[in-house]
Amino acid sequence: MSLESLPEIEPPVEILEIQTGETKRLRVVRFERGKTTIHPRWLGAPESRIVEALRLHLEPGSKATWPPYYDATAKTLVPQLLAIFRTATPGWRVLVIDVGKVGLGPAARFPVSLVEVVR
Repeated sequence: MSLESLPEIEPPVEILEIQTGETKRLRVVRFERGKTTIHPRWLGAPESRIVEALRLHLEPGSKATWPPYYDATAKTLVPQLLAIFRTATPGWRVLVIDVGKVGLGPAARFPVSLVEVVR
């Protein structure tokens, strides 16, 4: 699916921010694929750009603040998450996923692992 054909995700956008060396455990109950405008902060970055986004809706109570979702936009993270969602056994209620970060800026990489499938 091309970026142009993806729907715009509804505001507010809640970018999934992970610090280098940190791992976040996400309890995902559903996801939406779309696009959004980001404003990169790394040195030499363009002022804004449109990118693919996965909105990860989280299990109630698993995130301390509103909104109850994160929007994953990193170019090397989105395909990994999509692969997990596409290969997960049908009928799942919650996918428990660990997402880490190694490196900074556009060179950052995101180790992802499926920890548990809750039916």
